[in-house]
Amino acid sequence: MEGFEDRLLTNCRKGDNNAFRQLVDKLGGRIYHLVLPMVNSREDAKDIVQDAFLRAFEHMDSFRGASSLETWICSIALNAARDWLKKNKPIAVPFDEYATLTHQEHATDDIARAETEVIIENALAQLNAEFREMLILRDMMGFSYEEIAEMQHMELGTVKSRLSRARSAMRELLIREEGIL
Repeated sequence: MEGFEDRLLTNCRKGDNNAFRQLVDKLGGRIYHLVLPMVNSREDAKDIVQDAFLRAFEHMDSFRGASSLETWICSIALNAARDWLKKNKPIAVPFDEYATLTHQEHATDDIARAETEVIIENALAQLNAEFREMLILRDMMGFSYEEIAEMQHMELGTVKSRLSRARSAMRELLIREEGIL
């Protein structure tokens, strides 16, 4: 564990609210962008992120350091998102709401890219949660196979296999629903 992260963890374990705020500032945006495509709702994503950090703070003493602090909190966020998905279904987002959802204003040249992003987000919402998570973790968030294996508590070969199946399912959805690819 790096020095800064180690100091943050030590101070968080002592109940230092300022250290915890720094941790949220450091990782909050990344965790939010992990959860958002899973639920397709800004407000729900914010609630899930808040819940994940609350869970992390309450269980900081159980962090063993076998993985990075970020990987551990991402795992907590994934579990919080899974809990939300058991009670709710992610919604497809109309194109005109997508720019608001992601806080992006698209110039004329970016319209095609923005439309493609909406199509991909809507296709993700149709995948089962397991496949959606795999694609978000690897292809959108850029986590390594090893980090995903740690977060998902599975073998490396299983991660690769599920990711392959997830990509195939996504490809089939895009071809069938949108005529893409």
